[in-house]
Amino acid sequence: VTAAGETIGRLVEAAREADTDIRESISGLRESLSEGGFFAALAKYLCQYEKNCAIRVALEKPEGISDAVFEPIVAVQLLRILQEALTNVRKHANAQRVHIRFALENDGGPRQWACVIVRDDGCGFDASALSDKSGGHFGLRVMQERVEAVGGQFTLHAQPGRGTTVVIRVPVRLAGDTEPQMRKIEHG
Repeated sequence: VTAAGETIGRLVEAAREADTDIRESISGLRESLSEGGFFAALAKYLCQYEKNCAIRVALEKPEGISDAVFEPIVAVQLLRILQEALTNVRKHANAQRVHIRFALENDGGPRQWACVIVRDDGCGFDASALSDKSGGHFGLRVMQERVEAVGGQFTLHAQPGRGTTVVIRVPVRLAGDTEPQMRKIEHG
């Protein structure tokens, strides 16, 4: 009877987690960039995320970054990447706060980048233990594929007890750009 009670408790918790995942996915898919642009969609998502997850999110964005700096495909991918990063925080980090910071960077060449840093105050993990062979970490792989598909870079920093930081660099639109800088996502 005790074992059955424990199993039922785990099933109830799994059902709650699945319900939260489904609600978060539906909310994320509803966010439309066409209604108000990237930053309006992100702000709306963050408001809903804070309400549903009880995790505070601070957003820092310099005035020089507006919706106009992103190619449409980059904006869509970046929104989905940030949603996945926040889902990972909710599911794994046991965090109280998340800080999302946008900045513009120039690497010395003709290309400018938007750098987005997502840092949580959660439990962190041993990032060196991650391997492509483990079969897990689906969300991290999807984020990396999305970033690379638009010609960007993805970096993860984590340590047990010190939270997790995700750094996303995506190209921004320059005056005169006519073609988005992107690559096809490879599935295999």
